[in-house]
Amino acid sequence: MTEEEQEKIAHRIIEEAGRLDLKQTLDEFDEDTPYRNNKGVVSLWVKQSLKVAAIFLVAFGIYHFGFNSTTPSELYESYYTIYDAPSAIRGEEDNQQPNWNKALEYYKAKNFNDANVYFERAKGEIPEYQLNFFSASTFLAMDNVEKALKGFNEVLETDNDYNQQAKWYKALCLIKLEDIETAKKILNTIIAEEGYKSDEAKQILSALD
Repeated sequence: MTEEEQEKIAHRIIEEAGRLDLKQTLDEFDEDTPYRNNKGVVSLWVKQSLKVAAIFLVAFGIYHFGFNSTTPSELYESYYTIYDAPSAIRGEEDNQQPNWNKALEYYKAKNFNDANVYFERAKGEIPEYQLNFFSASTFLAMDNVEKALKGFNEVLETDNDYNQQAKWYKALCLIKLEDIETAKKILNTIIAEEGYKSDEAKQILSALD
């Protein structure tokens, strides 16, 4: 088959697959396709190829439009996961960080109310940015998005080991709050820096466009 014939088939598929009635599309491919042999019979591989391609394109259209119709709240729920806590520090420093270690125990157990109490008590035991990040993560797990956003912003005020993670969760907070344009800016930054969750950032941007 020549390139011109392949191009004609491609255009034919696109035009026909765009119809809402998939059955009608497939029937018309059977009855009306111009790619017949010298006996007037449609080649079997052509019929099968057209059907498979039509099904693929219609399914893609359903997926594309269905996914793009996802609300910000649904998009947030699809991508939000609780950030894993680090291991509690044991040994010589254990007695110097009792509240931090206790907070992590509650955090891992998803007892976020008690975790938050001990994160508050842990001030001075660990670097402030780390405490702010996990405190914000705790608020987000409790669906207190405004307080979580405030905490992630505090993490981003300095250059530290949790900047990339804070950007990701800040973007999710903004999506949840339906501040889409600001969320897009942060997602683009994550992608440009090839930072934490950059692949997921691309997926969300595609869904938001």
